[in-house]
Amino acid sequence: MPLSIFNISSLQVLLLYDNQLSGNLPKHIGNLTKLRQLDISKNNLIGSIPREIGKIYQLDDLALDFNSFTGFIPLELFNMSNLRSLDLSASGLSGSLPTNLDYGLPVLEKLYLGMNNLSGSIPDSVTNCSKLRILELSNNNFTGFVPHFLGNLRILEILSFFGNNLRTESTSSELSFITSLTNCRSLSTLAIADNPLDGIIPPSVGNLSTSLQTFFAYNCKIKGILPAEIKNLSNLMTLSLEENELSNDIPSSVNHLQKLQGLYLGNNNMRGSISEVFVVYTTWLAYL
Repeated sequence: MPLSIFNISSLQVLLLYDNQLSGNLPKHIGNLTKLRQLDISKNNLIGSIPREIGKIYQLDDLALDFNSFTGFIPLELFNMSNLRSLDLSASGLSGSLPTNLDYGLPVLEKLYLGMNNLSGSIPDSVTNCSKLRILELSNNNFTGFVPHFLGNLRILEILSFFGNNLRTESTSSELSFITSLTNCRSLSTLAIADNPLDGIIPPSVGNLSTSLQTFFAYNCKIKGILPAEIKNLSNLMTLSLEENELSNDIPSSVNHLQKLQGLYLGNNNMRGSISEVFVVYTTWLAYL
């Protein structure tokens, strides 16, 4: 990458994604103070992300995903007040997230941090990023509890934190964060799989957004029954709850999920008559 690029002080957009660029990202990147969009994703960049990138105060969209960086995410990236989209997916990054995540990112709408080696807890402050529409934290090493008050993210559309080591903090053994998420009326994807959540799906699952199309919660040590209220999720297309500890009958209320295309309940302790579950589906097919 020629250093002369970083002397073009008038640049507002720099798109270098999906190439074969290698080496370190130069600290001279901080000279491009008028940049609004920077995308260097899908290259072979190595080394640490330079702190100087935080000097690009007007940056609106930053994508450094699918590179081979090392080290921590510079704290300066969490103090870019105009940033709306931050994508650092699959970039080899480690370390933890700052506790005051909301303070420096007041207008952030999309945060992609999946497929890294991030650890520690997910700070509760993320629930104060009220503009967030996409929160993608999957396939990391996060531990501790699922953040409280996720329902504060009222315009959230996609929430994904599968493939971590998160638990649920509840006095009633329920997955209480699901109740909080009922405030997110635009939620279309909920992916919480591959976490030792170790709890019960509350009846409030039926109060999740009717926009919900995908619900992944496999391999989560989920116990108890599948609540009949699941029938209220009228636009659900995929329900994945395999490899849990669900018991009792498969509720006949799943027959009300008329848009369901994938139902995954394998490797549980469910019982009862399978004919009762699918009787309504047979009725629908008769009219096709």
